[in-house]
Amino acid sequence: MPIIVKRLLTLVAGLALALGVATALPAAPASAATPCSAVDQQYGKTQVRYSAARTNKKKAVKKVRKAKRVHAKRHTKASKRKLVHARKVNRRATKKLRAAQIRNSNARAAAVRCHNDNSGTTTPPPGAPQQLQGLLQQLGNLGLDPAQLQAVVDQIVAALAGGDLSPEDLAALLQPVVDALAEAGLPADQVSAALAQVLGALAGGNLPSDPTGLLNLVIDALQDGLAGTPLADLNPILQQVQDVLDDVLGGLLGGGGLPLPIP
Repeated sequence: MPIIVKRLLTLVAGLALALGVATALPAAPASAATPCSAVDQQYGKTQVRYSAARTNKKKAVKKVRKAKRVHAKRHTKASKRKLVHARKVNRRATKKLRAAQIRNSNARAAAVRCHNDNSGTTTPPPGAPQQLQGLLQQLGNLGLDPAQLQAVVDQIVAALAGGDLSPEDLAALLQPVVDALAEAGLPADQVSAALAQVLGALAGGNLPSDPTGLLNLVIDALQDGLAGTPLADLNPILQQVQDVLDDVLGGLLGGGGLPLPIP
């Protein structure tokens, strides 16, 4: 595909995301449209860049797998060089993906704060690090009451107390969970229960050091927290969280992914 066409498609996608972000964020008064338009557009740009970083990461992983297969058959210096190069590209793609994910989360939090500041939304309870304030605002917009939000904050503090996760790490793990629960349209009580189960698992200590183990931990806890949810509603939530966390944790899982519940 010509480079000009690619740039045009990227521009169109960025504009579409920037225009569509208002549907994902709380509505603000007409007088507040101008102050928040800049952060909305920035959030749209970071979404495009995050999506591009995910695509590049997947391509890098495929090249590493291909280089491994070729080197296993040939065992030549040339195949070895290609494998080493593919691994370097994969490591760079992983760093860029994580950076893009953090920027996307920060941009979303800024957009949520702007809309909340201009719509009179109650601020979340104190106690959680700044990196998780946007996520708490999002939970408040989903209908969690002050007591439920305070319980989430208490569990966040407990999860961070063990020292296994930084605030940035915890935000990166929780954001896909909250986004999936929000898109599923679950009631506030169900969202609160599912998130409590995930945070309880993360606060248990001795977290797995490998991406597969950590992803399994989150998925299993989320599935337990959504016990009783029909499989037709449960499976899309688990699949969405798995896909995003697979990228966040470095895209190191196999192509088949995790087994989902079977009816």
